[in-house]
Amino acid sequence: MATSKAPTGNDSAATLTNRLAESTSPYVRGHKDNPVAWQEWNESTLNLARKLDRLIFLSIGYSACHWCHVMERESFMSPEVAAILNESFIPIKVDRESRPDIDEIYMNYVTATTGSGGWPLNVFITPDLDPVFGGTYWPGPNSTSFPRLAAAESLNFLEVSERVRDVWQMQRQKCLQSAKDISAQLKSFAEEGTHGPHGVDAEPLELDLLDEALNHFRQKYDKINGGFSHAPKFPTPPNLGYLLALGGSGLSTSFSYPKVVRSIAGEDACVQALAMVEHTLVAMSRGGVRDLVGHGFHRYSVTPDWSLPHFEKMLYDNGQLLSVYSAAFSITHNPEILGVIYSLIEYLTSSSSSIVSGVGGLFSSEDADSLPNKSTTSGEKREGAYYVFSRKELAAILPDEQSVQLVASHFNIVPDGNVDQTNDPHDEFLGQNVLSVTATPSKLANDFGHNEEDVVKILKKGRSLLSEYRDRERPRPDTDTKIVVGWNALAIKGLLDAYTVLVGIDEAKAKQALSAAKKIASFIKEELWDPTSLSLKRVWSLMPNGTGKKDENEAFLDDYAYLIQALISLYETTFESQWLQWADQLQVRLNTSFLSPDNHAFYSTPKPSNSVSTTPSEKPNVGDLSSYNPTPTITISSEAPTLPLRLKPGTDNIEPSANAITAQNLLSLATLLEDSKYASLAASTVNAFAVEIVQHPFLFVNMLNQIVRSQVGLRNVTLVTSTPNITGEEVSAILKQNDITRDSRTLVSCVSSGQDSWLKQRNELLRDIKPKENGKDVIMICENGSCRELQAGEKLEDKDEL
Repeated sequence: MATSKAPTGNDSAATLTNRLAESTSPYVRGHKDNPVAWQEWNESTLNLARKLDRLIFLSIGYSACHWCHVMERESFMSPEVAAILNESFIPIKVDRESRPDIDEIYMNYVTATTGSGGWPLNVFITPDLDPVFGGTYWPGPNSTSFPRLAAAESLNFLEVSERVRDVWQMQRQKCLQSAKDISAQLKSFAEEGTHGPHGVDAEPLELDLLDEALNHFRQKYDKINGGFSHAPKFPTPPNLGYLLALGGSGLSTSFSYPKVVRSIAGEDACVQALAMVEHTLVAMSRGGVRDLVGHGFHRYSVTPDWSLPHFEKMLYDNGQLLSVYSAAFSITHNPEILGVIYSLIEYLTSSSSSIVSGVGGLFSSEDADSLPNKSTTSGEKREGAYYVFSRKELAAILPDEQSVQLVASHFNIVPDGNVDQTNDPHDEFLGQNVLSVTATPSKLANDFGHNEEDVVKILKKGRSLLSEYRDRERPRPDTDTKIVVGWNALAIKGLLDAYTVLVGIDEAKAKQALSAAKKIASFIKEELWDPTSLSLKRVWSLMPNGTGKKDENEAFLDDYAYLIQALISLYETTFESQWLQWADQLQVRLNTSFLSPDNHAFYSTPKPSNSVSTTPSEKPNVGDLSSYNPTPTITISSEAPTLPLRLKPGTDNIEPSANAITAQNLLSLATLLEDSKYASLAASTVNAFAVEIVQHPFLFVNMLNQIVRSQVGLRNVTLVTSTPNITGEEVSAILKQNDITRDSRTLVSCVSSGQDSWLKQRNELLRDIKPKENGKDVIMICENGSCRELQAGEKLEDKDEL
């Protein structure tokens, strides 16, 4: 354990000790044996920095980050580097996945000052948390690594640390003033979410923005390889989901925009959107970016053709991609896409999957690096070692030459390896092959003169043998054993979307997906939800001794937003009112602890626990938010802050915008629960970002989704039945009998004997509605504040106009 003596403000000795051994983050805990005397980010550490008047060295990374491991090996295990960090700074190690709030603040700074960002993220900050200097990967003092993403390429990390130390010692006041100026600029930048028109009477944003966003993706589209960028190429599920919704406009699926959007955007635009996204999804599914021997997608592709991935696997990618592929299949009915759905369900549910925890939730990620074989117990891990094969290995694994030829041709396995040396600066892939599909079974059958059905069988057997070989001979990459609420919620949503498309195709697989979704939701409710304070923790972690431990930090806006969305979907699948009630409770927590004082969008972090709070006013009248203020008009912290500012996230990135999903949730809850306050908050949340949405609509695709929903309008189809404890399957059957399609503007609820007392009390429109005296079910159509009974033979129509 690292220790060091440090001068205090009164020159007495203080000792820094590495304090990471009990961290709930496997990434942070993995640095417990570094000679650097790492601290965790908490109030006591920040107070220590102020007491000692030292700069903080903040290093942020995550378990599956390749260059984070490289920097640890080169710098944080170096006695020279440890000496300067321990003697001149307060070194703090943070897991970006546990504390995305800290990461986002300082990533904004590094991106703004260097022009790029990434991980590891390393920033020197003042005791008042103002940034002084930062970058990403810096090579160690004796590094031979490629200085990838270096902010100061001519300096190694030891030299950077020495220079920052000297500036702080010799030009402290200048340094402090510069840091404060930078923080002021960051705070100004963080005003996103305050530029829109206030009030519920603001003009609605036009649906023409859909076409403007599409034009951006048209220009960025890679017509050869699919995708919407040069290398590195990321899947970016929110953008794919938007293009699918637009491309499928008018189709009666829950994933498509209503047909009025097709008339506004134009037939050609919708056809093109669908063609671009289908091409992209098929290309991804055939590329090395997908684990073609096992299951799941890797993080991103280093090459434009999706062939060479960065090999880490992230839960948030795979959960969202299951939603995207499910939506794509519901619209295109492409059997190749269906195969990906099956594979992703296995990745998220199978006991053999590394991310399936066994306790109910799903782990966060799988590392990119691993040892090449089980006989090697030490040495340097290599990126992708678990996933690649040589042609020689292939010949030894498969039973005959015919199988070798077919599998090699199918997966582009060649004797010299298929990774271009320009993408392999350290020769990690020398003679190795990253599997990608370059010949389909039909092409192989034609080329080799075989029956296509026989080719499929040989390829399936070959894939199975490759999987068995690598599990037997190679250590798996490390798994980050954090269970993060938001990412598990994205997986719940993905599994439920898969259930929706499989229910009429494969009942067993559909039930497998639904069962897993309910199990994850139940785990979160049991382990991370506090019914007394009505608050949620973000992280539960499996500790080295086999016990579970939850982090003490409250969940963030994205955790709440994604979970509420998943619970609404889970309710509409099972019609178990506990899920809708919990979603309502979670939304109340957001409204009281995350909503800005002017009701103008939501902060990513809750208000400080030690802030002075005012008493919320009563629920406003319909459409009136002028008197409703569930958060204090002023927050006063009695201690120095543990965060320099609070952010309002509006744009979509790899994960969807938490404010956009919150707006969607509010409108869904407003429709299901007949709550005008929620509807008003949904409108004001979108309006908060109106200026930015108009300027760059392609950055706000989930806001665009909400604009469509609000302008077209949602309706609640409610089944009132005397059947006690009716199942989701029974409700769906009744709706189908009555020719009711569950499209994107139709939400469904159920009032059933014995399980709906809460819903009847919460939705005043349903309180007096009962089944007919003869016990026959009643179907009510509720919209615009009133309900009517569905008439015999009536067909609910989509909207042709706004």
